[in-house]
Amino acid sequence: MKIKPVFFILPLLSFQWLQAQSFSEGTFGRYLVALQDITKIEIPQEQGNALNTFIKKHWVVVGQREHATWNWFGRKSWWETIYSFDFRRLDTEALGLSQKDFVEKQELLKQSWADNVKKEWPTFVENEVAASCEVYSILPLVYGGPNEWWNVMPVTSAQHDEVLVLKVLTELFP
Repeated sequence: MKIKPVFFILPLLSFQWLQAQSFSEGTFGRYLVALQDITKIEIPQEQGNALNTFIKKHWVVVGQREHATWNWFGRKSWWETIYSFDFRRLDTEALGLSQKDFVEKQELLKQSWADNVKKEWPTFVENEVAASCEVYSILPLVYGGPNEWWNVMPVTSAQHDEVLVLKVLTELFP
């Protein structure tokens, strides 16, 4: 009895999180681009890499989607794995502790951000008075965003209000 070889064509998996975490694609990427547009401050690659590393720990598989095309040789299909964030709101006690820690560390976060980005923490003029920019958490504290230099960004109070109404922010963190 002659055994015929059997060949299996394995579907090509494309991992959406690899694309979504680049600065140009996906919901998180759109959020970062909008944040940079509002603040006029570019997120450096090192800071983006640290954010991506943290976020990769919070991705979960939510499904798969088949893609199919036809050519002269027949049907060709591949599967795309769809990922989503697994961020959950902190309970009242945990949020209170995180906010207390955030308030206590604000000056340290500003200095750490400035050291790592190699820029001074910006100031702005409002009503003819110079003021230091606020510390904005890119990943919100209420969703477990850490009090680390790579999770903060300088914003004016007006920019802070503008960021909070971004549609893409509510898509990420409802």
